[in-house]
Order: sequence, then structure tokens, then C-alpha cells
Amino acid sequence: TPDGSKVFFTSTEKLTPEDTDTSADLYMWSEETNKLTLISKAAPGANNTGNEDGCTTSFTVKCGVVPVYTHTYPYGETDTTFSDSGEIYFYSPEQLDGSKGVPGRENMYLYSEGEPHFVASFDPNPIGEGVSGPVSRMQVSSNGDFMALITKSRLTAYNNGGFEEMYFYNPKDEKMICVSCKPDGGLPTFNVEGSKAGRFMSDDGRVFFGTQDALVPSDTNEALDVYEYSEGR
Repeated sequence: TPDGSKVFFTSTEKLTPEDTDTSADLYMWSEETNKLTLISKAAPGANNTGNEDGCTTSFTVKCGVVPVYTHTYPYGETDTTFSDSGEIYFYSPEQLDGSKGVPGRENMYLYSEGEPHFVASFDPNPIGEGVSGPVSRMQVSSNGDFMALITKSRLTAYNNGGFEEMYFYNPKDEKMICVSCKPDGGLPTFNVEGSKAGRFMSDDGRVFFGTQDALVPSDTNEALDVYEYSEGR
């Protein structure tokens, strides 16, 4: 975290007694307590234990946890996958939150309040040039209240036709919203873009993106335009 009070890392070593598998797990070290916490463990009642090695998947080894990596740009963009207070997003092929998620897929979880919470299941295999995973851009508000990401994976009922769209996630209601999808339900014709050299989401949850698709009646120039998603619209 920015203040150095928490450190996140993955390891195949069994660093706590509750870690009994040989797959890579996600840990958190706290400066306040000088203790390690196993993050990639299952919530009570989950389909998996978080201590398995027999997963069948293409994006990791065994049942290993994978951090969320995004595009590598030369612009100095500020992508984040965790909040200042220590909530963190990660991928796991296991079902760590009840029966949610798809076994073997890149299931994204949010570690918050001592448990992993299912966020979304992404299409298999890395997609797009320069992408090391299904998400090309991602930002988390400093207080952890909001998250926004860009992906070609279809995360809502809207058919994105394989194009990149901007999605907004509110952990409080566990709701994923496609903020850049065409309101009329029509197929997109262009990829959505985030900022080239900075943030595309404010700490109060306003999301900014660019697209050549017309999302409002006043957009008639068929050029790349910038939009703001705010207060549900």
C-alpha cells in the first residue's frame, strides 16, 4: 500500500499453518501486527477449500493465484489493483465464494473484511496485444469503494461483440455495470479507451472513457469522444 503498512505477495511456500497446498497463494503482511495473513483462502461454505492443487486451467500452474496485471504502456498510467486500506483484487481458478465463479476460469475476487468476494469470471486465455491477462486497464479508488476496468470479456448481459468496454464495480452491492455499452443495445464497432497518462476514475466513482461509438444523441461526428459516467448515467 502507498503508506507501506501492508505488503502483498504470492508464494508457493507454506508460510502459515492453514496453507497446505503447493500452489501459489496470496499473502498480506501487516506492519502493525508484523504478521502474515493468507488471503487466497476460501470463505465459509465455498465449493473449494483454497488449498487444492488439482485445477485444470491455462492461465496458472496447479491452482495458483495470479495478481491482476494490466497493459504495459510507455505513458506512465496509474493502474491499481488494491486500495490504500488493503482491499485487493486477484484471480483464482477455484470457487472461493460459495458456488460463484467457474472452475478453471480466471475468476476475479476481492479480498475485503477478511474474506474473498467473487467479482467476475473472465473469458479464458489472454486477449489483445500487450495484455498479460483478460483486463487491459483497471483502477481502484483509494478508499476501496469503487473499481473500474476495461476488458474484452463479456461481464454483463450486453453483447460487446469482442470489443473492449469499460465496466464499473461497486463492492457494496456487488454489482457490475457496463458504463460504455451502447444504451440501445446495439453492437459496438470500436474499442473503449481509458486515460493515456493518468487516472480514468475519481475516488467518488466517476468514470471517464473515450469511444468512437455514439452513446448519446448529440454525438454525431463519428470521432473519438470523451464520456463521463456519473450517478448511474
